Amino acid sequence: MRVAAQPAAIGGVVTNYLALNTAGDSCSVALSINGAYHQREDRSGQRQSRALPALVAQVLSDGGIRAAALDGVVCCIGPGAFASVRVGVAFAKGFALALDRPVAGVSSLALLAQHVAATHGAATVLSVLDARMGQVYTGLYATAPRIALHEGAVEGVCIPDNVPLASGTLQAPLIGCGNGWQRYREALLQRCPAPPDAVLADTAPQAVDAFALVCGAGVDGTAFTSAARLAPVYLRNHVALTLAERGKPKPTPA
Repeated sequence: MRVAAQPAAIGGVVTNYLALNTAGDSCSVALSINGAYHQREDRSGQRQSRALPALVAQVLSDGGIRAAALDGVVCCIGPGAFASVRVGVAFAKGFALALDRPVAGVSSLALLAQHVAATHGAATVLSVLDARMGQVYTGLYATAPRIALHEGAVEGVCIPDNVPLASGTLQAPLIGCGNGWQRYREALLQRCPAPPDAVLADTAPQAVDAFALVCGAGVDGTAFTSAARLAPVYLRNHVALTLAERGKPKPTPA
């Protein structure tokens, strides 16, 4: 369980939010209530559809509230593993619809940038997640005054050798973040105009970092919408390599 002393507020009013993240290998659920964050995480490898209900029950118990006391649900909508992202989005939609509460979607790449903002302050963050099939999901973010894509940057998927860096001045320090840096560190370093001041390759998106993105200080709450409108963001529609792409022959019909 992770607890941090910072309220989630909109217009100065402390409110209660649940956040979910299933975009990575682990599954995390966080609660923002009464000025504190509570987080539970499952790294056991069990199906996230099984882990989520238990994690939600645990964080609600940690906060001492019932689901009916929630004001909204925040969900990581990707990019990430297709099936995992779908599990989180489907759960968030169903949970919010049952409570008649609004939802907000956040990017897994933005969650990484928010983690850097919380631990390192103002910086430029190159968020990179392993997308498999020799590709990465990537986004270049500025963290001040709040998390936003760097001017001219977009979230995308590409091979590591083609990771784009926006032209112009990058806010120092430059920090790399995400598991894409573990597998493709050398290729990514070649894309940087200067060596990063730090590389947080072991950092994964966490649900608790979602609160600052949609309901933290200086955020007006307009990210929230009806549950029916929540949708996953995949950034690509190619799920797996074909046999031909893997250099394997097609099976011979019996």
